[in-house]
Amino acid sequence: MSNVNHWRVARPFGDDVWGYGRYGDDQLLPLSFDDMQHDTAAATAAVLSLGLPDRSVVVLTSTVSDVGYFHPLQSAAKDMGLLVCNADASTMDVDRVEMFIRLLDVAAVIGVNDALVDGIVERGHDPKSFFSSVPMVIASGRAKERMAATGVDALRFELVGPVLALSCRHRNLHFDGRQWDMVADNGTLLVSSRARRALPFSHFDTRLGGTVSNGVCPCGRRDPVVEIEPTAEVRGPS
Repeated sequence: MSNVNHWRVARPFGDDVWGYGRYGDDQLLPLSFDDMQHDTAAATAAVLSLGLPDRSVVVLTSTVSDVGYFHPLQSAAKDMGLLVCNADASTMDVDRVEMFIRLLDVAAVIGVNDALVDGIVERGHDPKSFFSSVPMVIASGRAKERMAATGVDALRFELVGPVLALSCRHRNLHFDGRQWDMVADNGTLLVSSRARRALPFSHFDTRLGGTVSNGVCPCGRRDPVVEIEPTAEVRGPS
């Protein structure tokens, strides 16, 4: 009899490619297992900065192509004991988001984009009523502004090139300063990777206007804070 454990499977790690996302104008974004490990660690700090109660229910909306930004958030939330429900950030999946909000005690909906707001309106909902029972909504810049006009006071997230910037509960928009460097050149945000990644970046032009500052936020995060123009262009879902 062999002592080999036939159930044991070698797990990829390090520079092996974990998967692919997109950035910028639908450019392919390879992601390694190391990338995802580092991004999940950063996402843990981001989720902690939201101050959600233990065992909270979180609805995470995203597109398949944006998995590189949102999978770390999902992994971090689950590791922290939060209960995560997933929906597509598209006009077609509004009913699923509505079902989660109606049937569950949802503490936060994270990832609301312009397409999702379109779907809410197309189905005859008022965004303020739609999210009335949800204490925290986090939306992209354009979606945030549209909902603000209806009375929804949302926090903000933004896809800044290959970087996910996410507001904390004190409304400061943070990004992972250990993995990424972001500078404003004549008002335009440029992104470079600090650490080794499957796809390195050097002064990538995000075509977004804004400024970057450092300092300790009241939420406890020491990551830099980026200020972005309110109506930054939002890519449509794929």
